[in-house]
Amino acid sequence: MVPEKDNGNGLGSPHGSAAAIGPAGGRHGSAGVDGAAGGPHGSASGDRTTGGPRRRPERRLTAERIVAAAIEIADTDGFGSLTMRTTAERLGVTTMSLYRYVRTKTELVGLMVDAAYGRTANGGAANGGASSGAAASGEAVSFIGTHWRERVWELARADWRVYHRHPWLLQVPESRSSLGPNVLAAFDAALAALDGSGLGASQRSAALSLINHFVRGAAYDSIEEARLEAESGMDIEQWWTERYPDFARRAASGSYPALARLVAEGDYVSPEASFAFGMERICDGIQALVDSSPAAEPAERHCLSCGVPVARGATGRPRDYCSPACRQRAYRSRAG
Repeated sequence: MVPEKDNGNGLGSPHGSAAAIGPAGGRHGSAGVDGAAGGPHGSASGDRTTGGPRRRPERRLTAERIVAAAIEIADTDGFGSLTMRTTAERLGVTTMSLYRYVRTKTELVGLMVDAAYGRTANGGAANGGASSGAAASGEAVSFIGTHWRERVWELARADWRVYHRHPWLLQVPESRSSLGPNVLAAFDAALAALDGSGLGASQRSAALSLINHFVRGAAYDSIEEARLEAESGMDIEQWWTERYPDFARRAASGSYPALARLVAEGDYVSPEASFAFGMERICDGIQALVDSSPAAEPAERHCLSCGVPVARGATGRPRDYCSPACRQRAYRSRAG
């Protein structure tokens, strides 16, 4: 699937939190645009030298415009092309003027992620149901599916679409993701998809993490294939047709018996069918967990290395080890 292209206009936090990122007064700061960076009071140097009336900038610089320009760069030129300098050049302002609204590139990327999910939320899923960013600005979450399995599929398809719309999202680490309103709404909607499944909170979180890892990996392969096809002018079918005779000859050599059986059967799975197969097996596994009716997590957990009781972390998340030393000891034993 060829990644869709957004023009990046109008993206931003639905609550306006992006504009509040800058220092006090940043929201009302008057850094000029179109090459005229404003001073502390918003006056361009050219206005003072001419003695004429102050020129009003055609469009004021805002955090929303900065985020929109950054997304446009990442969508069209790739995530590696995104810097504070290239963003400023896209807007026609000085690089330093951006720092009145966004303190660092890391902060900018966090706002971009939240805005990307806000676009998904405001646009809605293609089938009219909820996406993984379906609850923006406090909107109620609604799904077409009435069973958790159907809702999980809705979430997977929505994530597939947003990754193809903004491939750079796959290059942003998720372990310390943005905590913007759209990202939180996305996670809330994902948790709600498993309502009625009978899974506990930690089981829901783990199941959603599994689904997300699978969708991200499949989307990455799909996006890379689209990129290779654009670069080479050859789609995957043409690529395999060209190489199949040599592949079949090697498979029939006797060195690869399993490959020989695959060639003999001639039953190859398309990427779409492979994606569906993987999602169905994940859902089967969740259903098996539901059917097994596991007991609730014990109130007291024990260190997997030394066995002593382990208190929950400051965030309330369960911990597997009582100390970094026990964690390292367990890692070393597995590595050995």
